[in-house]
Amino acid sequence: MATPARCASSVALAILVAFSCYVGSHANYMQYVTEKCNNIKIPAGSGFFDNLGSALADALVNTAYHDYNYKSSRGGNKAPTAYVEAKCMPYITHRECHDCLQVITNGIWTRCSNAIGGEEHLVSCSLRYEQYYF
Repeated sequence: MATPARCASSVALAILVAFSCYVGSHANYMQYVTEKCNNIKIPAGSGFFDNLGSALADALVNTAYHDYNYKSSRGGNKAPTAYVEAKCMPYITHRECHDCLQVITNGIWTRCSNAIGGEEHLVSCSLRYEQYYF
């Protein structure tokens, strides 16, 4: 027969294992899954850079607070309008959604080499931008 102390330590161990499994799997929510980039590049000095930067910033700030699915567009600067769609999985927190999208927005221009359109998917979030409405 198990003693109360032995049962308590078994329960504590089970909780620790369950928590470790949750943290271990949850920590991977920002792993890269895939990316696609348009072959056409943004011309040097184009106002599209500003439009895209503004649309990406808007999506980064607002996606977590709009049911984890947010579209943004910015035009002007005598340049094509930039269209952005950002999504997060519903099982992550608002902060995790922001952090996940920030990983994408911080480097998508570099990873896509200034393409006029690009798309990246991480385990728990995704972002697409284009020079046309989609």
